[in-house]
Amino acid sequence: MQVHLYDGIYGELDTLVHIKHLLGVQILTGSLASLPASTKLESRSGERRSPGSPLIKMTQEAPYKWLSAILFTTLPLLILLTFRDYGISWDEQLQDTYGEYVVRYYTSFFRDTSAVGFGDLHYYGGFFEALLRLFSYVLPLGIYEVRHLITGLFGVGGVIGCWKIARLLAGPRAAFFGALLLALYPPYYGHIFINSKDIPFAVLYVWAVYYLVKLAEEFPQMSGWTAARFGIASGLTMGVRVGGLLLLCYLFLTLAILLTSIFLRRSSLLPSRWAVIGRTILGGLLATILAYGIMLISWPAAIREPFVAPFEAMAWFSRERPYTLIRSHVPMHLLYKLPELYLLLILVGLCLAIRTLYRYARKGSVDFPRVLSYGLVVLSAFLPVIYAVVTKPFLYDEVRHFLFVIPPLFSLLGIALSGLMEAAFVRIWIGRIAVLLLVAYFSLQIRLMHQLHPYEYAYYNRLLGGVQGASQSGYVTEYWATSYKEGVEMLESYLRRRDGALFDTTRYSILLGAAEWCAPPYFPGNFVQVQDPEKAEFLLATTRYDTHTTNGPQVLEVQRFGVPFMIGKIMEHDPRPGELKVSRSEITVGQSYVLRVPSAPRSPVIVRYSLNGKDAEEFTTSLDDRGEVKFDITDETAKGFYRFLSFRKVDKAEWTPAGATITVK
Repeated sequence: MQVHLYDGIYGELDTLVHIKHLLGVQILTGSLASLPASTKLESRSGERRSPGSPLIKMTQEAPYKWLSAILFTTLPLLILLTFRDYGISWDEQLQDTYGEYVVRYYTSFFRDTSAVGFGDLHYYGGFFEALLRLFSYVLPLGIYEVRHLITGLFGVGGVIGCWKIARLLAGPRAAFFGALLLALYPPYYGHIFINSKDIPFAVLYVWAVYYLVKLAEEFPQMSGWTAARFGIASGLTMGVRVGGLLLLCYLFLTLAILLTSIFLRRSSLLPSRWAVIGRTILGGLLATILAYGIMLISWPAAIREPFVAPFEAMAWFSRERPYTLIRSHVPMHLLYKLPELYLLLILVGLCLAIRTLYRYARKGSVDFPRVLSYGLVVLSAFLPVIYAVVTKPFLYDEVRHFLFVIPPLFSLLGIALSGLMEAAFVRIWIGRIAVLLLVAYFSLQIRLMHQLHPYEYAYYNRLLGGVQGASQSGYVTEYWATSYKEGVEMLESYLRRRDGALFDTTRYSILLGAAEWCAPPYFPGNFVQVQDPEKAEFLLATTRYDTHTTNGPQVLEVQRFGVPFMIGKIMEHDPRPGELKVSRSEITVGQSYVLRVPSAPRSPVIVRYSLNGKDAEEFTTSLDDRGEVKFDITDETAKGFYRFLSFRKVDKAEWTPAGATITVK
């Protein structure tokens, strides 16, 4: 028996479906292993294809199941190995406090209402923050280490959800590619450790979309258990952020389409029209009640005002606009944040969708369940973006608020990539080249993520010139201030090299820039945060909001691809009237220095210094007949002068700073 395979990308699908009906073998979502040994597949060029050929291997389930299993095993292991590399993010301190308040709200049986009016966080559900707090009570790790570990592992659930959607629609190959695309998407991977707002929302959102698609696939025999799981996933999504109410809108739209389709079908196709209508409505009610109930349970403010607080939160998100957002904000950021291959796959998917709809139009019939399933995923990925373009909501920090559209979008991209690879293997040499190109691209992507680590989320694609081009164009890069961790470590390393054995007995006063709360948890015991710049010996500041722009020699820089994320400087203080200050950088060991004040011979001078990081100490000496005093800087003396050496006249009225110079003798 021979079956002809048509050349080109778009002829492949019809051919495989034809083979499926001809042989009864599930090719798109199954395996060709059961083809008879005598079966030969032939292209229009006459090239034979045996069941062991690369084309057949591309359609088998087993390799992609194994590859998916390897991916889902590798990701958690990678998270366990690297979660300690990530610093505290800008919002984490407040979010952790909110989680503690939510736990106290329930453990006090609703008497402790600290969570109800806690800043603007009471507009958010408390499900995930409370979950993180509970884990911190039982895991033998620091609070922020627990947060990064659990959020990271939870983020893997988004990769699995993406895999589930693609698996349901197009089989194991598309599922693997979708999951791989998401796992190697730097912004998603970087956020899963540090973003307990947007990542849980994205994970739960994609699972709710999966169960909604599954409901549509099951129609007219909709399962109550599937409806319940959709309700649970949607409720937990809303228990993170009220925007999850959008999922109920998707549900109502889906039910309306399905119920309408009942009256457009021939009655013989349905076991009982009214029974199906009843089952569908009951499934929708079950999902809605579960979703709303779980949202209320997860959200202290909503428990107190169940039919007011959620809509107040939606109104707050809509009217909170400290600045005007341009309509292209989300599309432009997606254009520059999505890797180049992914943008290409969007175009490929669009072409495939248009061609499929054109074929349906020519045939005069539509595969309604399939179109609805794909339509729901497309809706979940693109409707929020369209909404942002139309309404210009309050957004900041590039496009992190729209991370939730990424998993369903990437499930579609996985399907597009799967179709491309299958089409490429119509010609074996083209298929092999495609595999090599794909491996090379993903290898470069992994290398890039390694270079950005642990700031993968700062990624921009090559259309904008990468991270460097984005920074030069005014796009935000490391906006979470997680680089304080690396900055503190670099400052400690610098001081250990500089001060040697004295480091452990020296106290260092540190002034911090924006998001200052992100640094102290990483301080060694002898680092002390100060608020007064005059008392600070070092500045450590994120480059966001330009809080690093102060005078003083720079001693460290946290950067990726030449873009500074964190700056460390030695603080330089302007001298007081009648005072001359000498910074440590101006003192060289083994040299002799002369303080010369020609206008005040034999006058007493107060020498003020900071020794070993302690408070400033003073002693008095006198100028000689020439108005000079000599200082020999020995090795021990230089180590003792921690930050500064200053000279002050007792009688300030006779002090002449302009005539005072320090020269090497």
